[in-house]
Amino acid sequence: MAPTTSAAALGYLGAQAELGLLLVQGVHVPKDGPTGLRLVQDAARKGNSYAWFLLGRFYYAGPLPVDYAQSVQAYRTAIALGYGPARMALTPQLLRLATLSPKPDAAQKDQGLARSGDDGAMLRLADRYAVGLGQLLESGVLQEPDAKARARQWYQQAAEADNPMAVQRLRGKP
Repeated sequence: MAPTTSAAALGYLGAQAELGLLLVQGVHVPKDGPTGLRLVQDAARKGNSYAWFLLGRFYYAGPLPVDYAQSVQAYRTAIALGYGPARMALTPQLLRLATLSPKPDAAQKDQGLARSGDDGAMLRLADRYAVGLGQLLESGVLQEPDAKARARQWYQQAAEADNPMAVQRLRGKP
């Protein structure tokens, strides 16, 4: 722990990002989320690829407010700056989540649009159900038992409306 703290104090950005992570998690040091976040964000602003990777994780699962689009952007920045392991974080599921609005009323709006024939809304609804967000966004329940069936139903309807992405997803392609 002492070498990490010393290296961070000397301005080594990777050590600063690592110390920030340790503080956020409370590993080997007393937990101090705000200070840890500040250290990671500062290292990212200064161009540290590992810090950008950590920000991607923080936007994906906390402690920052969950924002999948920000998570994807942070991971892409980490990759662009040379942090290869960030590629593993850009899963097809995360990339789909990043295109969906996290607002509960967005799912309700898409339901209305989908029922009126909007194939883009059908695709977004299908993606929500496919990744378990349909019920989360509509009622606060994480996932209903037939979420996969509902996802397939919306994909089929979107495919019937000639949506090429829906056709791909029905074929098992992300």
